[in-house]
Amino acid sequence: MRIVIGLLTCVATALLCASSAVAQVSCSCPFQGDLNNDGFPDAVDLNLLRNAIFFAGPDAHDPLCPASRGDLNSDGFVDIIDLEWLADMLFVGGPPPLDPCIDCWPCSRPVGIGTGSVFVESKSVPIGLPDSVGVYLTNSTALAALMIPLMVREIDTYPTALDMQYRADGRFVALFESPSAYAHVTGFDMMNGDCAGGPGSGFEDPGGVGLSSPDALQFGFVSLPIFPTTLAAGSDGAVPSLQILFTAPTTTGVFEIDTTCSTPNNHLAFIEPDTHGEIIPTFTKGTITVDCDCPYQGDFDESGFLDAIDLNELINTLFFNGPDPRDALCATTRADFDNSGFADALDLNGLIDHLFFSGEGPCDPCNPVQGTCAP
Repeated sequence: MRIVIGLLTCVATALLCASSAVAQVSCSCPFQGDLNNDGFPDAVDLNLLRNAIFFAGPDAHDPLCPASRGDLNSDGFVDIIDLEWLADMLFVGGPPPLDPCIDCWPCSRPVGIGTGSVFVESKSVPIGLPDSVGVYLTNSTALAALMIPLMVREIDTYPTALDMQYRADGRFVALFESPSAYAHVTGFDMMNGDCAGGPGSGFEDPGGVGLSSPDALQFGFVSLPIFPTTLAAGSDGAVPSLQILFTAPTTTGVFEIDTTCSTPNNHLAFIEPDTHGEIIPTFTKGTITVDCDCPYQGDFDESGFLDAIDLNELINTLFFNGPDPRDALCATTRADFDNSGFADALDLNGLIDHLFFSGEGPCDPCNPVQGTCAP
């Protein structure tokens, strides 16, 4: 009997120990930063993390881990801080991902100590022509990364083409930018919208760069370092590295370049290099007024009327490479008498007809209804 009781006691103890051992294995995060589960974080994981943040791509979540694999700093969010953290680890010897089971969960979000601002240039542009505006920044501390999500919002017109251009200055290298990541916003109340996209976000995929009649278009840019250098503190506009390229519509009106994204994903942010601290800069939107004003068509000397002097200037332009000025808000030049889009012998004939044979005056590009207007 004692032997049986002893055996039962041992079995019960063993089961209790086993149960305790199972209970103790409640947290395991073996693949933080390793999104494709190949055994080590690398550039492939960096690209997968980029897709998860900006394009609603998948981000694996291990069963016993409270954080997803893309949450490298264990703060409960997957955002630009994690992207910069992984790039820093891969390229400049930065620290490995935090372990939610050992370090902390959720860890406090690193907050940067500093200020910064982003402002978009405002300007008036002529109808129908390619143009651009600059995006400038100021920063009181060094920066390791930045994220500037922007939205082109229709007020009463919108561009017919849109792109972004990054001009590197030797200190920042654009690893990721998404000038083609357009999203159609389904309303004007998206100032607090979720730029990550996906179901319920208010954004829908327009199937390319279809600009038929959008309320707004959203696109984003992120820059990350791949060398142990950062953007120095106090650059204050020295890196106007973003140029927003567009083609103005053929109708007058106004559109805005604004930021509409909310935290934590894809929001306006600067990241400090040492602490991965996040600074939310102030933002000033750009207002682009599309207009048309062609006060001096055919009137080279701006005298207010057409005469032999203008005829001589037109001949000089056509046959002797003379200047052909274009007024700031006019889509064509002064020599383009018939508004065909270029100056040629037909413009010369039109001016001669007007001066000596009582023909009609030059075509008004802003209201091309005269008989002198090219078909």
